[in-house]
Amino acid sequence: SSGINAEWPLRPGGCKRITPSDSYLEAFNKENGHLVTDKIKGINKRGIVTMDEKAHDLDVIIYATGFDLLGSVNAFEVSGVDGKSLADDHSDAPRAFYGMTRHLCPNY
Repeated sequence: SSGINAEWPLRPGGCKRITPSDSYLEAFNKENGHLVTDKIKGINKRGIVTMDEKAHDLDVIIYATGFDLLGSVNAFEVSGVDGKSLADDHSDAPRAFYGMTRHLCPNY
């Protein structure tokens, strides 16, 4: 099988970040695009070579190294209904009920 359905795990709503548009996932099923999840062995002048020795010719490589969770959570001051700072409550390990809401901070 090919396309996004071959690799996309099913999760309940709210467990992963919501996709940015209705057409975002459809882009993975187009003939001119492929979802490749294999580990990268190397990069050459034409694109990427994966560990299975397959060469993937590319026009562009987008290198994304991760997401600064603490920086985004603590980017601005948020206080709960008890007046406690969300940044203080999070400390160095943010937690949320189903990844969506915090006790005493219902709209965050």
